[in-house]
Amino acid sequence: MNTHTIQTPRPTLAFYHANGKRTGSALTVALKPATPSRDGRLVVGLTPQDDSDCPRFDWARKIEFNLYFTDVCEFLRVFRGEAESIADGRGLFHRTTDANIRINLRHIIEPVSSYAIEVCERRIADMEERCVCFTLSSAEAVGLTLAIEGSMSALCFGIHGVFTEEA
Repeated sequence: MNTHTIQTPRPTLAFYHANGKRTGSALTVALKPATPSRDGRLVVGLTPQDDSDCPRFDWARKIEFNLYFTDVCEFLRVFRGEAESIADGRGLFHRTTDANIRINLRHIIEPVSSYAIEVCERRIADMEERCVCFTLSSAEAVGLTLAIEGSMSALCFGIHGVFTEEA
């Protein structure tokens, strides 16, 4: 019996929060399972709302970063209530060839319970810093937590029998 793996685009979980003040943002999360040659990760993107009259997002200004196993565990600690923020508010620091990225997640209690993700990227070429914030409602945080928890096996060990190499 011959079997073929059909490669389909990776699904992405997306949250969109546009507002009339044009200060909204979008959050995307996608799983890239582990392979024999690469660790699994979550690819996270935050995008600011653009300045148009119609609620749209400025995808050209998206800040995208990878969360590996330990980073994902830090996010889960906050979502599960084990910590109020990542590293007592200091967050995570990632360095790429193009930028330094600071990532923070914190639990907000007032005026309503929610979770704030803030990402700041400082480009090495011009030292310009851009920050994008996104606030998850408690319900959105529960759903994202369950999605992340369900993906941990693939993130750590890959998908049994399916190994596709991606950049």
